[in-house]
Amino acid sequence: MTRILRRLWVRASLYCLVAIATALAAIWIGPILPAAFPSKVGAKAVDAILSIIASSMLAVTTFSLSTLVAATSAAASSATPRATSLLLEDATSQRALSTFLGAFLFSLVGLIALNTELYDDGGRFVLFVATLGLVAIIVVTLLRWIDHLAGLGHMGETIGRVEKAATEAYRAHTHAPFLGGTPAETVPEGAIAIRHKRIGYVQHLDMGALSTVADEADGATST
Repeated sequence: MTRILRRLWVRASLYCLVAIATALAAIWIGPILPAAFPSKVGAKAVDAILSIIASSMLAVTTFSLSTLVAATSAAASSATPRATSLLLEDATSQRALSTFLGAFLFSLVGLIALNTELYDDGGRFVLFVATLGLVAIIVVTLLRWIDHLAGLGHMGETIGRVEKAATEAYRAHTHAPFLGGTPAETVPEGAIAIRHKRIGYVQHLDMGALSTVADEADGATST
């Protein structure tokens, strides 16, 4: 589950769902507002604002994706191919791309709902307030993204990420060198070797399940 949550498409999907839900929520929140209140605010300007966001965010998302691909390619060629996964799991990059994509979908859904006249005056006002909040989020995200691009994919930045991941792995190994099991000094007689037909590496060991099986077989878990 932790590895799945670190993937780019998971965070982007969550941001997109929140953006779509926010745009559609104005349909039901609008009728709750007092009838005279929305008319006093210039909510009619939301059409132009959403059009600007939709066109600009699509270009920004495409540029950000191409920049991330170039950074991972540079890291793979200058440092190590395994560093690409660290760059793709970077929280700042994922947050920026997800925000831009979510803003694009928010504006697109908002424009579709406006053109189909799903919003009343109250709904347009709610959409206007949400759009202003989205503009503030986009500005902050762009500033952070610009600062983050200064070192993305560079040799020093990539080596720092690899060093941090290696340090955490060594620290975890020092804390539990045998993952809670007992050291396997010799292979017991009658042990059955379990092999896989495909080449790969072990990503996770469920020591709790192995310990349960060992207890049921009146044995011990060794690593």
